Amino acid sequence: MQHPLSGTATNTVPEPSITLEEQSIMKSGQDKKTSRIPSTTSKKSKLNDLRVFLSAWLSSPLRTGANAPSSRFLARAMVAAAKTSPDTKVIELGPGTGIFTEALLNAGVKEENLTLIELNPDFRKLLSQRYPKVRIIDEDAFSFLSHLAKGKAKNEDYTIISGLPLLVFSKKKRIQMRKDSLDIIGKTGKVVQFTYGPKSPIPLDSSIEAQSSKRIWINIPPAVVWCYKTPGAKH
Repeated sequence: MQHPLSGTATNTVPEPSITLEEQSIMKSGQDKKTSRIPSTTSKKSKLNDLRVFLSAWLSSPLRTGANAPSSRFLARAMVAAAKTSPDTKVIELGPGTGIFTEALLNAGVKEENLTLIELNPDFRKLLSQRYPKVRIIDEDAFSFLSHLAKGKAKNEDYTIISGLPLLVFSKKKRIQMRKDSLDIIGKTGKVVQFTYGPKSPIPLDSSIEAQSSKRIWINIPPAVVWCYKTPGAKH
């Protein structure tokens, strides 16, 4: 990677299909539209992920943003909203232990088309061991977006998947993220962001189109997926 999102929100973001077993433990109100993404991590790996996550949360709870890792249900909903293809160039902000990363790869995104922006060294080490072909960058996500927005080629659009706890950041910072992200996604990419709150985590205005999913009650805490794009984009 070289360094050289008020729109009307609607509940139309697609959410993934689930098995009968999964349905039995979910509350009502969840949309079911895409295929299941299987987990490829072992029980031992999941326990290690939890250990690394808790260590990061204890050292910086606000930056980590949640007191539990995101669930595979949320990961599948994020990927369903992104509608990626194998050739989609994806930037993941704040990948943490890689739950969204794994879902993206299982959905067909090529490792070489995936860039992870992660400040935490323990997360970076875990991710580099698990996904050796994925580019991992040690940089503040807002700074990275600003640099990329200024230096990317005009015909090179990206999709952004964000695991950042955006609501802990100032409105000014989130507005700048909206501006930079729109420059980066162009006419073909998207920004996909989840939130635990009732409103869009990215401030809305006429420069951006936004759609939200139904609340994913099985995630802890229950979350909503927001999908943003440039008005008039071809998707």
